[in-house]
Amino acid sequence: MMFWWLVLKFNYRIMKNFIQKKWQKLSNLGVEEHYSISIQKRIILSNQIAIMAFVALFLMSLSYILKDFYFNFFTILNFLSIFSILSVPYMNKKGGYKISSIILSVLTPVLTLLMSTLSKKYIIENDITSYFFGRILIMSQLVVPLILIDYNRKITLIIILSVNLLCIFLFDEFHKLFNLDVFQLHNLSYANYYNINYLIIFPLLIILFGFYFLMNLNLKYEKKINQLVNELTIKNNDLEQKKEEITASLEEISSQKEIIENAYNVIEIKNKNITDSIIYAKRIQNAALPTFDFIGDLFNDFFIFYKPRDIVSGDFYWGCEVENTKIIVAADCTGHGVPGAFVSILGIALLKEVIFLRKIYKPNLILEELRNQIKKSLGQSGKSDENKDGMDLALCQLDYISKKLYFAGANNPLYYFKNNKLDEIKPSRQPIGVYTKEKPFTLTEIDIIENEIFYIFSDGFTSQFGGEKNEKFKSHRFKDLISEIYFLQLSEQKQIIEQKFVEWKGNYEQTDDVLVIGIKI
Repeated sequence: MMFWWLVLKFNYRIMKNFIQKKWQKLSNLGVEEHYSISIQKRIILSNQIAIMAFVALFLMSLSYILKDFYFNFFTILNFLSIFSILSVPYMNKKGGYKISSIILSVLTPVLTLLMSTLSKKYIIENDITSYFFGRILIMSQLVVPLILIDYNRKITLIIILSVNLLCIFLFDEFHKLFNLDVFQLHNLSYANYYNINYLIIFPLLIILFGFYFLMNLNLKYEKKINQLVNELTIKNNDLEQKKEEITASLEEISSQKEIIENAYNVIEIKNKNITDSIIYAKRIQNAALPTFDFIGDLFNDFFIFYKPRDIVSGDFYWGCEVENTKIIVAADCTGHGVPGAFVSILGIALLKEVIFLRKIYKPNLILEELRNQIKKSLGQSGKSDENKDGMDLALCQLDYISKKLYFAGANNPLYYFKNNKLDEIKPSRQPIGVYTKEKPFTLTEIDIIENEIFYIFSDGFTSQFGGEKNEKFKSHRFKDLISEIYFLQLSEQKQIIEQKFVEWKGNYEQTDDVLVIGIKI
């Protein structure tokens, strides 16, 4: 006896585990990880309701067939209901959980209405108990759409609840249609019927409203929890990713420490060699530039504020005396540092060739020939893919005999004071080098008087970023600056200009090479 009891208990456990696994598998049909918790719950509930309805309808149909051994309209409807109920988990599996929730919410009251009516016609006697059981059952199914339909789908929810209420109101009409009016058959008073209905409906409505309120409240908290969970998940993923990146970086740094140290030593040696070479290049560039003593022999009173951005400069100044005239040049080559310095040395060499060998003295003609020589030296023909190196330049020729100043400029102007008023001679808007629309350079002639001051310069000062708003110094500030100091000694002017540049630059990096030349006649 004990043996058979143990066998029965063992088989019961196996069957229980089997049913639990199948129940869990069927309940989770259509559930995806990326769905929210509320959607996953609705899918699981719709599957479970469909499974229980399927089992109930199947057992009911089977019992009626075994009892009567024939099919009637009621059993046929039962089997059709079974197949319609099975569509719910199938739709969930295919991702149509919204449609399946609507199907189930509509099917449950409609099938209950039909089954309750037909079961009394074919199987159950028309007594009061069976009547009110069906009515309570169909009323209680108002909970199904409240559980399965998302409250954001308000129109859908209202329509489905309306269908449920319509089934409740049609309950008596269906009974009358099939001549199943319980109250007529039993000669009962409708007053009692309505009193009993009220006793059922009002508590049920209170329960439904309470259920709706709790579901809404639960949904709000669930959304907050989902939001917090998502935020925490994102933050946790970010932290894990950063942790992995840091770990990987540390491992890589640790494994390559020796390589980095060796590379650093090599770079340090090469950097020293390059720096030494650039310092030597600075000596060559300084040798190409005229000395201040030489410029002093040309002009008795002058200043040159010359401040390269790097060790060597793309700006250069140059001067000479030919045919009883004196020439002074302020130039700004393309780029700065080593590339600019190469172009500046080329520019000085070509200026000497144009003036001393080719004996061209007029400023505009000097610039014309200098442009031709720069294009020839740099191989510039105007093609789109070639380099556009060149220079901007201001060139003045002073003739003390005729008391004339001749000026030609390539993008760089000339400032001078006449009758205590700042005047400007604008340059030709083209560089010394290849250009899309090359034109002859313009020559400007002005009369000069004693103690008159003129300024030529590169754009390094005006393009320097700084000040409170980290903006360019610009031309209007430069004009204001020299207008405030032009009457001072040129040595004082240089100190003020240099101090103003340092103050404006502040902690910002120097933007470009700087060159400002001031000469008093």
